[in-house]
Amino acid sequence: MQQRKRTRASHPKVRTGCHTCKARRVKCDEQQPNCQKCLNTGRKCEGYKNNREWVIVVAPPAPMTDGFEDDRSRRHFDYFRSLAVYDLSWFFEGEFLGSLVLSESHSSAAVRHAAIALSVSHEDFKNNLTVAAMAPQYACAAQHYSKAIRNLIKETKDSAQESRMRTLTCGLLFISIEVLRGNNIAALHHLEGCLKIVRE
Repeated sequence: MQQRKRTRASHPKVRTGCHTCKARRVKCDEQQPNCQKCLNTGRKCEGYKNNREWVIVVAPPAPMTDGFEDDRSRRHFDYFRSLAVYDLSWFFEGEFLGSLVLSESHSSAAVRHAAIALSVSHEDFKNNLTVAAMAPQYACAAQHYSKAIRNLIKETKDSAQESRMRTLTCGLLFISIEVLRGNNIAALHHLEGCLKIVRE
């Protein structure tokens, strides 16, 4: 009589849990900060992978209801779109400036004003203006910077995820402005704020 070949029962792959349990291919109890299964068997729990992933979805630009207050603001934004985006690409990975910021600026006054403030600051930096020549430009950048902050406060009353992404977007633009101005302490404050949002 032919013996039936014994097959091993299949189990679902272990996709969650601590690194130690996943390596051993056993079910983890996922207790924090260390799983009890490791501790009870005398093993060192290697901790958990942060499974949270930030996904940036760039929506196609919505038709812009001309959100520019005057021709000067429009010119600064055109400068940002055509020149500053490429000159500052070393500062950001991926398509942050070219896609996300330009897309968000169509629907967010906060992002639009932050982009204009960065555009003015970048133009000053690139042209190496004297202090006297820079004064009107600095005032213009400061005005849009303030408007970006005021609009951001209003806009962050939306959904939590959208608010986080918009705040991060503006925060990174603010960091760029402060770096161009040489205000490293202010840039670090903005960076700390962005990191706090990412960790939440």
